[in-house]
Amino acid sequence: MATQLSKYRTVLIHAAVWSILFVLPHLFFDGRSVQPGFFPGSWFIITNLYNVGLFYFNAFLLYSKWLNKKKWWLYVLTIAATVIISYYLKLWLTQVFYPGVILDNWAHRILFFPPVPFRFGLVEICCLQDFFFLEMTSHDR
Repeated sequence: MATQLSKYRTVLIHAAVWSILFVLPHLFFDGRSVQPGFFPGSWFIITNLYNVGLFYFNAFLLYSKWLNKKKWWLYVLTIAATVIISYYLKLWLTQVFYPGVILDNWAHRILFFPPVPFRFGLVEICCLQDFFFLEMTSHDR
C-alpha cells in the first residue's frame, strides 16, 4: 500500500510542477496585449510539451546511463549538444510554422533559455532522489 501511495505521490508532484510551468508564460505575457510579431499562446504550449519530452529523455535515458564516475563527461557533452540542437530546432519550427514571429534578441532568449533550467533542475532532482533512496535503503537494513 505504501509503495502505491509513493508512486501516486510522484506522479502528482510531476503533474503539479508541469502545470505550474505551463501556466508561467500566461502569467508573464498577457495574450490580449501581445504585440504583433510576438509568440502566440499555442507556441508556448507546443514548446512546453517539447521541453517536457526533453526532461524525461534526459531523466530516463541520459542521466541513468551516463551520469556516473566514468562517463560524466559524455553526459555533459550530450547535454550541451541537446541544448544547442533544441535551440536550432525551435528556431526552425518557429520560422516554418510561425512566420509572423519577429526573431529579435528577446525572441532568441525565449527560444534558448527554457531547456537550460530543465537540465540543471533535473540533475538536482535526480541526485536528491538517489540520495534519499540510498538513505532509505540504508536505514531499512
